[in-house]
Amino acid sequence: MEINTHMNLHELFDKCLNKNLIDLTISGRKDKLQDEVSKVKIRPVIIKNNLLFQVSEYKGTKVYHDNYSEADVRNYIEKMMTDNFKQAQFKMTDADAQVLSGKNSNMTIKYKKSCEVRCQKELSHNRNKKYILEEGKKVDFLVDLGVMTKEGKIVNQRYDKYRQINRFLEFIEDILPELDSTRRKKLLGKYVKQRNEIPYHYRNWLARRIVDFMSGAAYGVNGKVRRVSEGIFVAAPKNIDITGDTMKEHVKNGMDWNFM
Repeated sequence: MEINTHMNLHELFDKCLNKNLIDLTISGRKDKLQDEVSKVKIRPVIIKNNLLFQVSEYKGTKVYHDNYSEADVRNYIEKMMTDNFKQAQFKMTDADAQVLSGKNSNMTIKYKKSCEVRCQKELSHNRNKKYILEEGKKVDFLVDLGVMTKEGKIVNQRYDKYRQINRFLEFIEDILPELDSTRRKKLLGKYVKQRNEIPYHYRNWLARRIVDFMSGAAYGVNGKVRRVSEGIFVAAPKNIDITGDTMKEHVKNGMDWNFM
């Protein structure tokens, strides 16, 4: 692809500061001041149907965000490249550009069309959260629980439960890698003794995760979890009330969940 080096900064802005901009990174401070902004990232956002540009300034361990109009972000970038930074990298869906600011703030600009079109990120500032069990797709057990209609819509009065079930699924998804056999061996490797005993603190961690999982499963079917004694819990569906000797019997013999 041919590289265009015969454009000024404002001509570059005309090509890049629009919905096709994926992101812009400004870096390489000229003065090396550690207490000042060390890097800037800019991306387009849609807020109330208006195209704005979210500016993220990195300062130490903190990031400061602000939204600019196109006119204001043009002035911001020009000032940053003139006074403070050495380079800016523009990444668009269909092109790339680089700005280098040298001595006396003389700028070298390179603009190159991309060989392929890249996918743009979601521009909406208030992005809808994506759940594991997506709304709009029928999930049989959610329909059975009365959380979802047969058309895949979430019942308004049951939306809290829908979010709660998804939260537990996200939790399970997060810990699955830890339970993978290879990862588990690595995790335990430096703790396991010659007798291959699992250390207490890991057993305790795993037990807590299992109880959390069962609590989520019980909640999903309107059930409950009861503590029987130290380290022993019973999870029961909503149509079973376990107390006294009945609870002891179920703990001893195990619980039949086939009637759920």
